[in-house]
Order: sequence, then structure tokens, then C-alpha cells
Amino acid sequence: MTNGRKQKCIFMYKARNLLGSAGGIERATADLANELHSLGYDVVVGTRDTHEGEMFFKLQPGITLKHFSPRYNKLKDWAAHLAGGKSNPWSKEAQFSRRIHRYLQELRPDFIIAAGIKDLRDLTLTAPLPCKCCLQLHQAPEAIFKAMRDDLRGILDKADCVQVLHQSFADVVRRATNAKIVVIPNMVRSDLKSQPPESSHLEHKMIVYPARIEPDKQQAKLIKAFAKTKARNNGWQLTCYGQAKNRKYHQLCLDEIKKNGLEGQARLCEAVPDIGARLRQAEIGAFPSLAEGFGLGLAEMMAAGLPVVGFLDAKGVNNLINHRQNGYLAKDENDFARWLDKLAADKKLRQKLGRKAKADIAAFAPDKIVGRWEEVINA
Repeated sequence: MTNGRKQKCIFMYKARNLLGSAGGIERATADLANELHSLGYDVVVGTRDTHEGEMFFKLQPGITLKHFSPRYNKLKDWAAHLAGGKSNPWSKEAQFSRRIHRYLQELRPDFIIAAGIKDLRDLTLTAPLPCKCCLQLHQAPEAIFKAMRDDLRGILDKADCVQVLHQSFADVVRRATNAKIVVIPNMVRSDLKSQPPESSHLEHKMIVYPARIEPDKQQAKLIKAFAKTKARNNGWQLTCYGQAKNRKYHQLCLDEIKKNGLEGQARLCEAVPDIGARLRQAEIGAFPSLAEGFGLGLAEMMAAGLPVVGFLDAKGVNNLINHRQNGYLAKDENDFARWLDKLAADKKLRQKLGRKAKADIAAFAPDKIVGRWEEVINA
């Protein structure tokens, strides 16, 4: 027993973009919280999001969602930045940090999971952590370190361990911190039990892409590639599901659809919590993202038995797609169109690669991944 409880208390923290957000990090956070709760852990998910609401990906009943007030003393924050920046005791970051620590003193968690480097800064800025902590790196580490501000570079060493999503990321992170590195992929849920038989699964001429609609996800490039295919003239359609917070890019994609005469054939749709039902209406998965930490949308398409096409140089995508085995890795936009056409023209090929994709992604089933988290929590 710990702190009078039958099971340990896990505090998971993501400062911003948690409530109402439909991205991969938010999905991974909800999945991990739900799996740990199912095992009997007392799970609390904390955020200081600037707006009220619930998580887009639902938490199981019994999980506490703690929303810390996003308010802060602006006058003190202004004076703090004149005097020394974020480390000053009256910066808004320090004000948030003290608020969180007061809560942690009451909660007395046994383990903390910080969703990112800025989240760990919130947790460590004004006081040491009350227990062991794991820092998650949800993106390719090269991208994280390239964009990292100088004031964040020492944060990694404040974690007891750092989670990366692929073995290939571990060496990069090891050069940046003395913390222990653990390789734990995201867990991938599937709706395979409720899927119709394979014979009826591959009846729709649909190419699907589930990802936030933003420049790094490259929906506009996918639309241009689709416009170059023969498939567009043979009844095939393209549907992109994703949250569109970047209105300028969303409009650019709509303009690209119109420019290429794809109205009625290419669509941008809102994100949905249960993407499985949409994937069962598709035959091909497209994933033209520039880079991913893991690529949950890609993994979910593979789990649903879809052959997939991505870009050869996209880290986190080329880790999951095995060229010519479960999908194709394209060198450029024209090559992307070529592989889409190859899949569209051959149903048996789609079935063959789709079966391999499904088998490959089975290694990331929740019951296999959550055990690795338990090892870290109970180490």
C-alpha cells in the first residue's frame, strides 16, 4: 500500500492544448491514463489550459481531470521579466508552478508523467518534485532540440527517466541528458473485433488521411499528389480527417482542391474521436507528414488493415512503414501519386499489404505497452 491507497497515484500533466484538442499527444495521454486506470491505478490528469472544457478523447469514469486556473498576476509577471525572466519568483511560469505544487502536496502522488519539456518546467520551476518523474518526448528528438530555447536545455536532467517512442531516438536523447532513457512506443487501439469481414472491408474507393490540418502534416501536398493520379478518374476519393486550428492553411488546402478540380472528390472533415468507423470505409491510407514522433494516425490505419503510403525521409513514418511490405515510402510528390495508383489498381495487393500492416502494428496493442509503463512506475 502507498499513502493509505491500495494502488499508486499517478499524476499526468500537460500544461496547454489538452482540453478539446484532437492531436496525437492528446490521444496518447488519454489512452495511457485509461489503461493505467483499468489496472487499478488512481490517475489524475492535470492541465492549465486557457479555456474550460473536456478532453476530446474521453477519460474513463473515475479518472480525475484537474484544471488549474490559467489566471496570473500580469503586473508581477511584467516586473519579473524586467528583473530576470521566467526563473524570477513572480513570473507567470513561477506563479503556475507554485499553484501546481500546492496541489501536489495535497495529492501526494507516487509517480509523475510530464507530457513534454515545458510541462516538466512547470513542475520543477519553484520546488523539487515530490516523487519520481518520467518526461515524455512525443516528437522526434532532433526536432525538439533544434527548436529548444536555452532556458529549457537543463530541464531533461530534472527527470528520473525520459521516454522516447523509437529505439532510434534513444541515442540522440542520451547525448543530451544523464537521465535514464526508456523506449516505450505509443499504444495503438484498433476496432478489429467490430470490423466487417475482409471481403466487405475493401469495397470502398476511398483514400483516407487522419491528422491535424496544419502545414507539417502536408495535406496540401497530398491533394496535389492525388490530383496527379489515374485513380481520381476511376471513382476514387480522398478524405482528410483532422482538427483545423490553422485557418490560413485550412483555406490553402480548400483552394488546392478547387484549383485541381477535385470538388466532390477530395474533402477536409472534422476530427472524430472514433476514427475506426471511418477507416473501415477506406481502402488506402495516406500519411504525407513531414515527421512524427510515432504517428498514431498512421498506426491506427495500419491496425485497421490498410496499406499505407508515406514519405521516405519522414522520421517516425519510415519507422513504421516497411517499403513494399506493409506500404510504400515515396521519394517525392510524383512518387507518392505513383504508389497511390499502384494500390488503387490492385485489390489483391491492397489486401496483402494491409494484412502485413495489421500484423506489424499488433506489437503496439495496449495490453503489451502498458506493462512497460508499469515497469517504469514501479522501478
